[in-house]
Amino acid sequence: MISSWLIITCSLIYVAILFAIAYFFEHRKTSARANTWVYSLSLAVYCTSWAFFGTIQQAAVTGWFFAPTYVGTILLLFFGWRFLRKLVSVSKANNITSIADFIASRYGKSQRLSGTITFIALIALIPYIALQLKALTTSYILMTSGTIGQITQSPSIMSDSAFYITLLMALFSIIFGTRRVDATEHQTGIIYAIAFESVIKLLAFLIMGVYICYYFFDGVVDVANKAQNIASIKTLWQQNYSPLLFWTHALLGLLAIICLPRQFHVLVVENKRINDVKSARWIFSGYLLLINLFILPIALAGLVYFNGMNVSPEMFILGFPLSDNSALFSLVAYIGGFSAATSMIIIVSIVLSTMVSNDIIIPLSVHYQWLRKERTNNVQQWLINIRRLVILCILLLAFVYYRTIATTSELASIGLLSFSLVAQFAPAIFGGLYWKKANKKGVVAGLIFGISIWLYTLLIPALVSAGYISSSILYDGLFSVSWLKPQELFGQSSFDTMTVGVFWSLLLNTLAYVYVSRITHASTLENLQAARFVSPKDLSYREDKLKINDRVTVGDLYELCERFIGSHKTDLFFTEELGIETISNAKSELATSQQIDTCQKRLSRVIGGSSARIVMDSLTGKRAMPLYDLVNIVDEASQMFTFNRELLQSAMENISHGISVIDKDLKLVAWNHQYQSLFNYPDELLTVGRPIADLIRFNAEQGVFGKGNIQQQVNKRLDYLRQASPHTFERYHTGGKVLKIQGNPMPGGGFVTVFIDITELRQKQQELAKINATLEDRVNSRTQELLTINQQLDKAKQTADEANKSKTRFLAAASHDILQPINAASLFTQALLESNDNQKVNSQLEQIKRALHSADELLTDLLDISKFDAGVVTPHIKPFPLQPLLLELYQEFSVIAQQKGVTLKLQPTKAIVKTDAALLRRIIQNFISNAIRYNSHGKVIIGVRKAGENLQLQVLDNGIGIKQNELESIFNEFTRVDQHSSNTGHGLGLAIVQRCSQLLHLPVKVASTFGKGSCFSITIPVTSYDYQAKSLANTDAEKPLMFDGIHILCVDNDPAILQAMESLLSQWGITCSTFQSLNEVKALPTYNEFDALIVDNHLDNGDTGFDVIHHIHNTHPLPTIIISADRSQALKDSAQNENIPLLYKPVKAIKLRALLKKILSR
Repeated sequence: MISSWLIITCSLIYVAILFAIAYFFEHRKTSARANTWVYSLSLAVYCTSWAFFGTIQQAAVTGWFFAPTYVGTILLLFFGWRFLRKLVSVSKANNITSIADFIASRYGKSQRLSGTITFIALIALIPYIALQLKALTTSYILMTSGTIGQITQSPSIMSDSAFYITLLMALFSIIFGTRRVDATEHQTGIIYAIAFESVIKLLAFLIMGVYICYYFFDGVVDVANKAQNIASIKTLWQQNYSPLLFWTHALLGLLAIICLPRQFHVLVVENKRINDVKSARWIFSGYLLLINLFILPIALAGLVYFNGMNVSPEMFILGFPLSDNSALFSLVAYIGGFSAATSMIIIVSIVLSTMVSNDIIIPLSVHYQWLRKERTNNVQQWLINIRRLVILCILLLAFVYYRTIATTSELASIGLLSFSLVAQFAPAIFGGLYWKKANKKGVVAGLIFGISIWLYTLLIPALVSAGYISSSILYDGLFSVSWLKPQELFGQSSFDTMTVGVFWSLLLNTLAYVYVSRITHASTLENLQAARFVSPKDLSYREDKLKINDRVTVGDLYELCERFIGSHKTDLFFTEELGIETISNAKSELATSQQIDTCQKRLSRVIGGSSARIVMDSLTGKRAMPLYDLVNIVDEASQMFTFNRELLQSAMENISHGISVIDKDLKLVAWNHQYQSLFNYPDELLTVGRPIADLIRFNAEQGVFGKGNIQQQVNKRLDYLRQASPHTFERYHTGGKVLKIQGNPMPGGGFVTVFIDITELRQKQQELAKINATLEDRVNSRTQELLTINQQLDKAKQTADEANKSKTRFLAAASHDILQPINAASLFTQALLESNDNQKVNSQLEQIKRALHSADELLTDLLDISKFDAGVVTPHIKPFPLQPLLLELYQEFSVIAQQKGVTLKLQPTKAIVKTDAALLRRIIQNFISNAIRYNSHGKVIIGVRKAGENLQLQVLDNGIGIKQNELESIFNEFTRVDQHSSNTGHGLGLAIVQRCSQLLHLPVKVASTFGKGSCFSITIPVTSYDYQAKSLANTDAEKPLMFDGIHILCVDNDPAILQAMESLLSQWGITCSTFQSLNEVKALPTYNEFDALIVDNHLDNGDTGFDVIHHIHNTHPLPTIIISADRSQALKDSAQNENIPLLYKPVKAIKLRALLKKILSR
């Protein structure tokens, strides 16, 4: 136990130090660097007693190692500093005095709106001040009583320490917070005192963290280890708090830094240099990181140390030194909490007093003529006295709240309750800076919706917890409607109370703000203010066209300013800013509009923008019609529009049938509850602007349309809607529900659909049909037979599906091992062909070559189909020029066409298309291959033509053609046109084409005349026609490269392939050195003797071809070809990134020869 006089003495000494700092720096000039640090540290008024005590309680319950509200703050500081910079810049340009003044000035300088914002701020911040009083009082009682258990409130006000703390804080705020009437003048002394307190509470928290972790324990690790051995802590932390709750708190922290009036004041009003905002994000963020450093360790230490004791986690930081009878560290903890609370109380009381006087009292004084000249000549002193009285009243109200309600709530819950209320200002602030069409009506509507939800979902549960309201509404809901339970609003039972309240209040606030702003019109003044706030650089003023008023003189302006800012400051203002040197001589002159506007701006710095406008309008005579009369006229028109809209919505809701309305863009714009009930749509799915395709897809996934391809079902119904033709039909749903659907187009686009539930009618008809039926038994018997057959079919289908999956897995796994020997055999065959002169042997070798080629094609096609069926092929859509792809295919098939006597032609194109290049190449390759295969001494033409905004690529031939009855079946697996020819393929090419086109969503068409030829085409999206295509003439004219003297390094783990490769390359005059591993390559002393590198990607010991390439290229870069049986997209992307050509096994000699020419000619 510590003497109460010692604590009181320390508290008074601390407050005296604050007085001294505030007095010393009040009129002292400091450096820009010092101002930056002071400004940044003053932002730490954000860290109140909740940061000192409440975050420990939060960590003890949830296990969060970092207070989520500070996470949101840091995110805004780092990623939203440009927004903060604009907020400060615009506020300074418009002489903003408070957050209420900011919102009111942005939305037409509305006095009613500023008064509303001030009233909401009072409701939010009085409980928050009470929180600080609770923390201070609890700390004081713990220190003086010496007990660390639960404490009770003092029954008498005069014996309650909170009462004297309230008076002390009021005294300090009155002395230093109301010394000047100009609210935009910087409170330098107070800001230095707040910065000093920020340092004190940070040092105190860090000292206590070290003291607790290293005096009572052997460090942070020891604390964590001991906590793991206590079952009650594990049970507490196994509650699995939703990450959504964490990010809800983070969102509140993000919004609080700009929506809390005290933070707005320190951030905006007290800012001296715009660049300080950018610097503060580093300093303040570092501060928040440091003050969170020991939150979780202290919470864990308290749970371990006070396990089984009745100690609130909020008081862990005080409980440790008190349990050890350490007066020194008890005072350190007490002063830290004392500084955290007092800094917040001082700033909030000053800010609220300015807001209440400027936005409530002064407008009422003007309206009721309390400021008549004969009554009050010195308005300046009157306004200062009003602010002092308001400070005292606010703190006394907070004290009353503390005595009645706050004692039953935790610090964290009170703080978050206040945060969530002021967060309702966020849409008006963000929209006010970035959306010109936002208006006052939208702000009011948003606040009404948001605060109503806040009252219902957050305040009512708090009052129930305090015992002021019956708990029945929490369990039964409003009007006994279960989905209207405050803590489970709209059926959100999986969310916590705070998440439900914050989510729905901010969502409805924002939606109402946006919606009402879009359907209503802003006044001229609102539009002007919108330009000032959203695009301040766009405003310009022309002095040569200023109008001269015929009523207000310079003397009138002087007298008005004198009453609010005093004679001395008025003389300086008229001389320096209005340029009037001899005021006495100019008093009789008429004031210009510029002078009136300048005076209004000056007054706004004292009494706020909206109040200054009222005072100036009264002076100039613009208030001949009372403001409320003018507002009523505008409101009547707005109410009539709102009434008509509500009438229409009410009519829809009272119709027993479901109704949906979509616009011309096929987006949902209106619906009723019956429509939602008929289809069981979730609430989040039904939003204005939701594409109707999403709802159709939802129905398809629920089986509403029966079995079938979901995308086809969606496209089919979207086509109906696009046709905009009336329709009526019935639909039978699962569960026996029957709907009659009637759709009719609307003038100007859009569609209205009515859904009538005729289930009962159809059921009665079925009952009548059953009565008249005579063959009921046989029907039932037949139905049972059909069910049995269907079950057998389903079983057979499952067996077939399993077999298909087994085939797919087998082909995918065996592809590499099968292709290796085929590759070796192919290379040996080509080498023998080129070295043997025996005609008969060559004929046999050609047959072997064709057989190997056929096996290669079959295996490749089967592998591709297995990949498509397994769903592992992912398209990579990007723009690329079409001509190089077509030219590559042209060169590949030219030799094959020449061998068959077929003329192959390519029409150049400049098109740049957007799709997957590899899959498109596969499609065109099959088109060309089939055109040559089923042709003899004919022509094949590859060309393109425009098809609207797209491009149609065509492959035409004059071959054997296709019969009309076979056109639909040619895309099936193993289907061939000419079954009797030995030169036909395996019937898999067009099956692959169909799968590729479906994956790319590119339509493929075929037109054919039997006996005359065919035309296969595919439609492709085009981005431009800017590609400069090479002519085929230049391509054909390239001279072949001779291989004499070329020395190539070959690497492959298969000796047979190396032997075949060496045999083939030697036929071309190439010297080939072969190696089987990376280690063998590394053993070579140099690579200068080699002209090129051919390497297999799959080597032994986990090495790859890229490892060989990187090793060689690091010392001596060589033209390189990589070979592999792996046809995955990952390998292809790696080769493209390295700019290395890739050949797939089995390697074709003609392709290898062409590629060698290409890389060696570079």
